[in-house]
Amino acid sequence: MKVQFLSLCIRASALFALLASQAFASSQEIQGERVTQYREQIKTTAEIMFEEAVRQETGGDSKTLSFNPSMHRRDVKEVLENLGIERKNHPDSPKISAWSSRLKVQSGGPFLPPGTNNTTTSKLGISFTASTFSDVPQPGVFVHDTMGALGPEQYIVALNAAIRSFHVDRKTGVAEPDDILETQLATFMNISEETSGEGNSIIADPIIRYDTFSKRWYVICLSFPERGFVGEAILANTFICLAVSDGPVITACTKWRILQIPHNQVPGPDGQDGDFGGFFDFPTMGIDKHAVYIGANIFNAAPAGFDSTVYVVQKKSLLDETKPLVITAFRNLADRNPTSGMVSPTGIDNFDPDPEFGYILGEDRRSFGVLPLRRIINPGSTNPTISPNIAIVVPSTSGAPDFSYKGNFAGFFAESGGLSRIHQGVVRNGKLFANFLSIGVDRFGVANASSADDRNAIRWHELDLKGNDVVEGPNTVPTIVQVGTVWDPTDTPDPLHFVFGSLMTTPNGDLTICATQSSALVTPNAVTFRRKASDPLCTIGPKQMLTTSEELFNIGVLNGQFVRWGDYSNTSPDPESDNDHWTIQEFVSGYGNFAMHVRQLVPNN
Repeated sequence: MKVQFLSLCIRASALFALLASQAFASSQEIQGERVTQYREQIKTTAEIMFEEAVRQETGGDSKTLSFNPSMHRRDVKEVLENLGIERKNHPDSPKISAWSSRLKVQSGGPFLPPGTNNTTTSKLGISFTASTFSDVPQPGVFVHDTMGALGPEQYIVALNAAIRSFHVDRKTGVAEPDDILETQLATFMNISEETSGEGNSIIADPIIRYDTFSKRWYVICLSFPERGFVGEAILANTFICLAVSDGPVITACTKWRILQIPHNQVPGPDGQDGDFGGFFDFPTMGIDKHAVYIGANIFNAAPAGFDSTVYVVQKKSLLDETKPLVITAFRNLADRNPTSGMVSPTGIDNFDPDPEFGYILGEDRRSFGVLPLRRIINPGSTNPTISPNIAIVVPSTSGAPDFSYKGNFAGFFAESGGLSRIHQGVVRNGKLFANFLSIGVDRFGVANASSADDRNAIRWHELDLKGNDVVEGPNTVPTIVQVGTVWDPTDTPDPLHFVFGSLMTTPNGDLTICATQSSALVTPNAVTFRRKASDPLCTIGPKQMLTTSEELFNIGVLNGQFVRWGDYSNTSPDPESDNDHWTIQEFVSGYGNFAMHVRQLVPNN
């Protein structure tokens, strides 16, 4: 059966006026609080590798890093409902799958199947398997958290269980391990019983970037004491781990500045205890010329039980190891009151050469169909501030249903709930491109926030940050250039799900989207879509398979442990050829096994 994946563009002149009028902002900037307490080490790659050898020799892998099999994603929807907040779509959020302010008026809007009005594809280039369940140096850490990025000569994979480097030869098309960096993530981040002070520690949620401005590698993750994880409750505070290299090519002599930041050390506004007792979960990272932006949700944060926080790390201080760090915390972004606020704050990567603002994009605390944007003002200074929410009403969104997969003998579904969140955002030439990891939609690609949403889809947005202003300011309201959706429109009880999507753009606005596809009848595999900036608005090219496994995979019973999929993926630019993209995606590599697939994606002119 041939399946078509639709990007529906529906537009009416009244709708444009409606959406434009529903974006709003306050003019008051908010001060942050300085973070002065952190732990710091300077280590070479060779020293880290030696410590890993010692850890493996002494069996330290089982003593200093473990993972509780009962752990599952912190579900924002579930937490908000426990607080008496049931999110529904904003009353002015239109129930459509795509929209653009630049389309001519259309009556009803036709379906636009990729391949009909858009045939853009990528040329599939270099590929390799970066990791499998069984070959990581930390057995038993079963959630990979799929993450990797490309630098000038190397591709570095950062997973819960490991961080490892591969040499990439673009001329010969060969990518292979270079044995320079191959260690547990805990060893790399200097997390042990001694450094944590809390006994065994859990380490998770790695994010890695190669930054073309500073020509450095940046890695973040979170760490928290194993004793603090009891069933569904998080009873201990979290460390934010941040490492930055001293150069573009990782060698044995590369020096890493490694930091552990206790996220609850700063008093919150109005005498509150900051994020004391809260769990800093699912961190995100964005980088621009001036700063590093780290955002996360805070679970079990007193007094409301749920909030969100963003850290701004001044880049100038981070890159000079002789100077103290300038770190500013912006807390209580979810607004502990009945009004709406930002949850799941995502730091945005900005490739523009001298941006005036940093950007944080998230979800609205009370409503689907709203994207709150916050600007960071003077991000490279010692006293940055943050704007209030600029709430942008977009086509309806929803939570993500759990998705099915081929080989589900035990009756488990892969968890996806809670992942209807902005995952990756990129600014190029004043345009912000961002996607949801996944959202639930019906067979028409419309998100209803109801049981009608029986399949997962990837929703992507392009926003003009200058909006209708001549010059962008702190409270400028962005305008929507286009919104599109990738989903399975088939009328079937077993539709395809597209989950854990990531995106990247080129300098001229071409877009690549990559994800996992799966259904009750289809093995989880990696897929990609591409569009050119000149393609019809809201459309995207036909699906391309990156992997084609037909093996069975049974979540829940792999080697006797509960195993889930995800939590995300990454697509990065090639610093040597900005029109090429590289993605890392999870797929089923063999019976009962999963792996990370890395693929080069080249424009197919």
